[in-house]
Amino acid sequence: MSTSHLAAHAHGLVPEVAIEQPVGSNLVDGVGTLDFGSLSPSSGTVEKTFTIRNTGAVDLSLGSITKDGANSSDFAITALSLTTLAPGTSTTFTVTFAPAPTGPRSAALHIATNDADENPFDIALAGSG
Repeated sequence: MSTSHLAAHAHGLVPEVAIEQPVGSNLVDGVGTLDFGSLSPSSGTVEKTFTIRNTGAVDLSLGSITKDGANSSDFAITALSLTTLAPGTSTTFTVTFAPAPTGPRSAALHIATNDADENPFDIALAGSG
């Protein structure tokens, strides 16, 4: 980190991303797996809404939300309505799980932000078809 960034961080003048699913339940960057449960391809879909919150002292800039992994096509992401969050504000996005074949399905989400220590914020996804 640069000297100015270290000074800003020491004074708490940095953006800080918090991801919740469900609301009020913080996820930890790169830890654990969010399970969408088990469903048959003919029984529809499962949706989970994620809240992105800026708990820092300056604006949080949101980049893209990308996905990858063996079964990433089974997980659809809605676009973000906001790309900048002022301190204390939040926005949401939804992930829809629609498994094509049967069996265990997995993917990972990557949420790009200007939070230096959690960029990207990684969330493992799982479900079963």
